Amino acid sequence: MKLNNNLIFFTLLMVTMLAVNTVYAASETANTNYDAFGITIYKPGIHYISHKILANKCDAITIKSDNVTIIGTGVPLTSENGLVRGIYGQNLKNITIKNMAISKYHKGIHMVNVINISIINNTLTSNGDYNIYLIDCPNSTIINNTLTSSITRDIYAENCPNSLIINNTVNSNGDTGIHLKKSPNSTITNNRVSSGYYGITLWSSPNSSFVNNTADSSEYGIYIFNSPNTPIIYNTVNSNKNGICIDNSKNNTVINNTADSNSIADVVIDYSSYNCVLINNSLDTRGLRIGNTYDHIGGINTHTVINTTINGKPIYYYKNNNTKKVPEDAGQVILMNCSNMLVENLNISGAYYGITAQYGTNCNFTNNTLNSNGYGIYIENSKNSTITNNNANSNDNIGIYSGYSKNSTIINNTVNSNLKGIYLSHSTNSTVINNTADSNIRYGIHLCSSQGTSLMNNIVSLNGVNGIYLQESNNNQIINNRLHLNRDAGAFLSNSHNNYIIKNIFNNTKNLRMGYGINYWNTTKENGGGNYWFTPKGTGFSETHADNNGDGFCDEVYKIDNHNIDYLPIYYENSIFALVLEPKNDNENKKNKIDASKSIKSKSLRRTVSDSTVVYGSNFDKQLANSLKENTYSDDTEIDRDTIILGGPVSNRIANQYNDRFSIPVTNDNPGTNRGIIQVISIPSGSSSIVQSYKLIYIAGSDRLGTEAALKYFETLTELPDEPITVEWVDGKSVLV
Repeated sequence: MKLNNNLIFFTLLMVTMLAVNTVYAASETANTNYDAFGITIYKPGIHYISHKILANKCDAITIKSDNVTIIGTGVPLTSENGLVRGIYGQNLKNITIKNMAISKYHKGIHMVNVINISIINNTLTSNGDYNIYLIDCPNSTIINNTLTSSITRDIYAENCPNSLIINNTVNSNGDTGIHLKKSPNSTITNNRVSSGYYGITLWSSPNSSFVNNTADSSEYGIYIFNSPNTPIIYNTVNSNKNGICIDNSKNNTVINNTADSNSIADVVIDYSSYNCVLINNSLDTRGLRIGNTYDHIGGINTHTVINTTINGKPIYYYKNNNTKKVPEDAGQVILMNCSNMLVENLNISGAYYGITAQYGTNCNFTNNTLNSNGYGIYIENSKNSTITNNNANSNDNIGIYSGYSKNSTIINNTVNSNLKGIYLSHSTNSTVINNTADSNIRYGIHLCSSQGTSLMNNIVSLNGVNGIYLQESNNNQIINNRLHLNRDAGAFLSNSHNNYIIKNIFNNTKNLRMGYGINYWNTTKENGGGNYWFTPKGTGFSETHADNNGDGFCDEVYKIDNHNIDYLPIYYENSIFALVLEPKNDNENKKNKIDASKSIKSKSLRRTVSDSTVVYGSNFDKQLANSLKENTYSDDTEIDRDTIILGGPVSNRIANQYNDRFSIPVTNDNPGTNRGIIQVISIPSGSSSIVQSYKLIYIAGSDRLGTEAALKYFETLTELPDEPITVEWVDGKSVLV
């Protein structure tokens, strides 16, 4: 009888444990050890999750048997501290996890060295670093799952060859939506991914495929690195910074894809990639970008582009070609290692690069209209390029760019209302003559590390920062240019030496801004002397210093600084140049130039915003930036004036660069959920020898609502704060913490 009582007690105990714990097997119950700190499955079988598991100090479910199927019945797995894993298994085979709802663990599903893992119809939300994390799991199948809001990656699979990633929906706020690494022969099909830094990535996984995926609203929609022989077919990549990016990969095919509203490029092929084939792609906004090369040609001249369009017009890609005229119906032109090409009479808009030429020789670009692109004309590592009679206006970055090139001739072009008009970088012996560079947001003409250039007879006026900017550029000639009404200075010379600057007409409120450098400001009287020095109000040196001997030059020398003197400033009694271009009164000018939002209450702060560059990182931050100011820029821009940095270091490159300089660096944990910070610091401008600095105004949060809270509170300020301000998004509004 004692034995029977013990048997009854044991049976009742087992029934009670089954009632209060969360796993029961379809065919037997002895295969599970019930632990006060979670569930451990020791034997094969089908296990249904029917009750809540409260395990905060260890993994909720641990699998230690092959041939296990776990099926959810509507009861969620939820952690209260985010320190443990939802479901964990190691050194197993034939594992299936279905219909589970897993949230707020450190990792949602974590499998190591599991052969034939199937993860089907699960919902994983806000699981710390990873929603699904697989290491050394060949033949993995991940199908029909919904994943949101991991910090790092939603689906991560490393050393998982022959994997299938199919029909998943991923809304990522972290680094990557779907990431496969060292997982060859994998298939990524019919997934919808949005809002990560990377949408879908493939690293070191050759012979895989992307088919019919949608990747939206990320920095990179689809990103392939070191993964040759990967077809990318029938995908849709919209509203990213870059749609499809192929990096350091060979023999990839990009066929029948659609790309729209990507802000930098629809398709990017890095210079380290070779033999890519693009066929029948519809690129509706920014077109094709083949990576910058600088000093190595790479694979830029090995690709094939067939029947691929931008905005319905053909993209013409020429490689290793000699002597050909580009058809005049082009929507984008790309010349790689070509000679004697003629590009004329084109009308291109909407591309990130309107016309690109790399490693070219003796190519001619004439009579083209290149408006509203990222760059109008982009020349790199080329010789003897001729760029004449083009209109390159209202481009997001640069009207005409020549980088790492020699003997470029840039004549009779109009480059107005770009970020920069003409930009020469690391280029030598160029000629820039008779161009008009007007109303560009930063510089009319910018030389960076460029030598032996002749800037002559150019009209450079009304540019937002400087008319002509010489940055570490020596031995150039700046002659007979008109520099009028440029906002910060007519010319800025930063660490530039031995430049001959003569017979120019300076007519700006501030004509010069000088960094360290010794330059020459006049020739002899017989050869024309020095320069005209006017201001719009008639207070320039040429207007206020006498010519008593009537030789046409001021009797006194014009000492710019201790190392720069115009010994023969040209005298001009009636400043007709100043009168012709004299601006409206200051109040009217300010009214016309302010482009900050009227939601900013303080007129002073609105002026500060209008005078600053607003730089955003993610597409979400772009929307916020556009609500702050009319003209905003992505984080690939450079800082050369007061700058508002919108968004934290994860999404914004410039924020990442300067984050640690602020008294309170922003992270995903600081200042915390739904919290943001407004901070202001000063940094030195381009040269340490200049007594000048730029303000960096940092508006960022630990998450999107935190950033939005900081922005909304910023709009209510009357002036920039001296100390950091922390705010929180509460009940649909920003509240001071």
